[in-house]
Amino acid sequence: MKKKILFSLLLLFSMLVVNAKSTESVYVYGVDYSSVKVYGAEETEEQFKNAFEGINLLLMNEAKKYDFADVVGENNKLKLEMILNSTKECDFSNIKTLDKDIEPINIAEKIKNYPIKETSGEGFIVIATLLDKSANKATYKVVLFDVETRDILKEEEFTSKAGGFGLRNFWAKTIYTLTKKFEFDKKK
Repeated sequence: MKKKILFSLLLLFSMLVVNAKSTESVYVYGVDYSSVKVYGAEETEEQFKNAFEGINLLLMNEAKKYDFADVVGENNKLKLEMILNSTKECDFSNIKTLDKDIEPINIAEKIKNYPIKETSGEGFIVIATLLDKSANKATYKVVLFDVETRDILKEEEFTSKAGGFGLRNFWAKTIYTLTKKFEFDKKK
């Protein structure tokens, strides 16, 4: 009898823990292009700046299509103001590179310096590292972090094939693919 009661209590406790986790919000901050390098593209810095802003606006304007629920759970909230503002202010004059071997981005430093208004919960951001037009591929760092401490909880690289008409749509396809196919490695 004691085993049944103990089992029932454990089951009830585990259900409460699962429900408590699923109610926490994950703030989705969008796609940060501020450190990206572009290889093999002919478009201007201004064209890329407009495309980057347009991609983040797609996350809001076509939220059902670019839904991050499969990546971070159903209870996610878009918070794009920070990225949209930084994209407008960003200097993309050094965006183009002649070498695919780029310097690694200090992800932890970037996360610590984001002007985030939220004080608790988890944050999720996609940081663009390389857009390779010659291979039609984009590479990103996908990061889940603690908003309060800015500690990185999970960080993984994701590469996807680009495609579509127009500069914005060409690279936006890679973000769409990320929302449908990316999963954090369960081992980490």
